[in-house]
Amino acid sequence: MTVIVGQSRPLVRRLCRGDGTFILSVCLLSVLVRLPLLMIDVAPTSDFGWYFDRAKEIAAGAGYAEGGVLTAFWPVGWPGFLGGLLRLFGPHVVVGQCANLVLSTLNVCLVAAIGRRLFPSSGVWRLAALLIAVLPNQIGYVPLLSVEIFFEFLLLLGFLMMLSQSSVALLAAGLVFGVAALTKSQAVFLPVLIALPLLIFRAGWRGLGAYVRTVALTSVAMMVVIVPWITRNYAVFDAFIPISTNGGYTLLTGNNPSARGGFTPGDTLVTDLSTDPRNQVQTDRVARERAWHWIEQNKVAFLKLIPAKVWLLWSGDGEAEWMYQKGYRDYETYRVLFRAVRALNQMIYWVVLGLSIVSLPALLRRRRSLPVWSYSGWCLMAYFTMISIVFSGQSRFHFALMPFIALYAAWAVTSGGAALATRRESGQMVSTWRGRPTP
Repeated sequence: MTVIVGQSRPLVRRLCRGDGTFILSVCLLSVLVRLPLLMIDVAPTSDFGWYFDRAKEIAAGAGYAEGGVLTAFWPVGWPGFLGGLLRLFGPHVVVGQCANLVLSTLNVCLVAAIGRRLFPSSGVWRLAALLIAVLPNQIGYVPLLSVEIFFEFLLLLGFLMMLSQSSVALLAAGLVFGVAALTKSQAVFLPVLIALPLLIFRAGWRGLGAYVRTVALTSVAMMVVIVPWITRNYAVFDAFIPISTNGGYTLLTGNNPSARGGFTPGDTLVTDLSTDPRNQVQTDRVARERAWHWIEQNKVAFLKLIPAKVWLLWSGDGEAEWMYQKGYRDYETYRVLFRAVRALNQMIYWVVLGLSIVSLPALLRRRRSLPVWSYSGWCLMAYFTMISIVFSGQSRFHFALMPFIALYAAWAVTSGGAALATRRESGQMVSTWRGRPTP
């Protein structure tokens, strides 16, 4: 680790000497490395294809429907946003891809803005923004009509707004998180998790008061966004459906006789479910009952799946390649290149993840000098890990957390480099004072 930090010192110094043009430069870099991927004809497949089809129906004025049948199977946030764009610019895949390009670049800016608020060293946010700009898996999702880039944008934007702590900013953050909850249902609890360090690191009533105020204001604003959707679902399905009807399916695909920790849709408990969108409420209930029944009857097997789920969530990165395998007709022609880029991404990911893990003890030691929000990313990582333990472990579920992992890794590098430089300078001063020249 000392070798890595020592070698990083020249890079850290260059980043710290940068001026206001750095963010423009890194955004330009972000666009330049992503733009060529728009030339790859990747057909939307799997749930990405489902999102695109629903977006086209929304754009055509049919509402959120599947083959003319109103639906709530997947959360509406991403197909609703995409449907609005298709309505304006036409039902073309490239419209969604261009949206991903813009959002992905904005995510780089948001990482920089958040890093500037959380950490005193300018090298931290610059290095983190650079990492998010060039990480191959972050780049690889741009041509894919996946929810990941959109959700990452909402998470970062809402987080940045929460840092202000003004009432207006907290209400605005709640509106953003409301859209995030309609994009991924687990986002309902984002304000509770992000603000948790207020309770942990601020003592007494001061911390409790700040926590309650933060969560209350953001939650009220979230309900402004979510309640109309609940009302719509009740009118359509005559049932209370907060976000979507895929919760049971998602739970069952991770907890069944064939489960190995990941997504297992081929088990007979899953394949026997009705695929008729007219039966989606009943199907959701049946799937949920089957999943909980299996868990109750196989408690030991469920517990044994936990390490595998956590491993699948965090060990790998680069899953964007799978969608190129499915949707890019010339994938085999460039297979070696795709595999090489994924291997490179995996090595970078392991280094970044390792550095972020190493940073935690040092961050805790600095808890009196760093903003309490500096620890919110760890709360989010713990939360998403718990969700995967209940459902299934998939590497793309940590995609939106990569900005926080990059920030912690960048902090480890910059703070470690500064500490190493300080120790060396102190050693030189001691040697000079003793009359011994430093080599």
